Amino acid sequence: MLTALASILVGAGMSGVLWVFYRHVEDEWPAGYRTVSTRYDLFSRRVVLWHLTSRLLVVFSASALTAHLATAVGGSPALAVAALALSHVGLTSIRASWKARSRKHRGSLVAAYNLALTVALLLAAVLGMLAAPHLEWAFPSSAALVDSIWIALAVAVLLTAIERLAHSVDRDEQAELAQAKRDVGDDALAALDVSASEHDADSRLMRCIVFSESLQRPRWVRRAERLVGRVRPAGSYGVAQIRSDRPLTDSESLVGLARSLTGSRSRLRTADDEMRMTYVEAYLERHNRDRVFVDQASRFFEMLAEPSAIAESDGRAADGRAVVEIVGVVRSGFEWKASGSWMPSTSDDDLEFSTDQGSPIARFSVAGNRERTSWTVRIGFEVRSAVATTGSVELVFDPQALRVDW
Repeated sequence: MLTALASILVGAGMSGVLWVFYRHVEDEWPAGYRTVSTRYDLFSRRVVLWHLTSRLLVVFSASALTAHLATAVGGSPALAVAALALSHVGLTSIRASWKARSRKHRGSLVAAYNLALTVALLLAAVLGMLAAPHLEWAFPSSAALVDSIWIALAVAVLLTAIERLAHSVDRDEQAELAQAKRDVGDDALAALDVSASEHDADSRLMRCIVFSESLQRPRWVRRAERLVGRVRPAGSYGVAQIRSDRPLTDSESLVGLARSLTGSRSRLRTADDEMRMTYVEAYLERHNRDRVFVDQASRFFEMLAEPSAIAESDGRAADGRAVVEIVGVVRSGFEWKASGSWMPSTSDDDLEFSTDQGSPIARFSVAGNRERTSWTVRIGFEVRSAVATTGSVELVFDPQALRVDW
């Protein structure tokens, strides 16, 4: 039993080494793990030949070394190589075929390619195992091999500790903020602005919450949470970590966050600097009472600049901002979904949207309210130029040119 377990661990460990190798090698692969399922038709014969050669030679060598290691620890070379080969092709070729299953003719082509590659990899693994006894000259003795492994592990641990120490010294909040922005992604930030506009939520406050949650729950953790949610639905989901009885996407969690912060934009804009931070901390504590989270999110709020509109009218409102602002345009089905805010000059002003040909799209009324108000309008793909009009102020914009998720 222990012998079989040791053999499987040796094979699985070598498979992990291969995965790390292909994740860092400067080649079409392991980007090719995904590339082969999405851009197979762009590969030239030379690229495919190079990929096949590099994969087969590496698997052959790794299998020979795995068989030697299994023998050195008193295990079964066949079982160790089987663990290596099966886990490796599962993580690479079979995984790529599974991802391509919905791509009709390309999916069939990728599946056929990966099936052939899987067979070739398994044959290379078998040949490597059979060749291992004849390659003893290439491997160190058992004692030297064990010593080398322990030395390599000690060096790896030491280098990792040094690297983390260096990162902890050099890593400042700007670097953390930049990492969080990359993890959240531009599409989610665009959706955040739209949700904030629709619910009168402060987008700056939403950003600091999302960035802090992202550092605690990076993208791979959020994906794992959604997978677990299929079995145990109740939990916190998405980039905003919103409590729900079912798994939520990042976009759905942003909508939930915006709803929980409804009115925060108006409140924070009217408060003075000292009171504004008091409100910010109160909103943060309501979202997550963890003190580390609140402190970090508060610092992010002070570091973040107020998000600017992507388009605005020339006229100025009483609050000093443009009368009409557009904060985001995203694709929603076969329409553009534009969102923003406006502040009427009089209580009788309406906000009208139309095409440049004069065809009406939407109309918003303030009903006597002269405060800044959010709006959201849907515009068909066929409209290349839309006009927003209120009083004597006019804003002409091209939804497609302002899109942020195309």
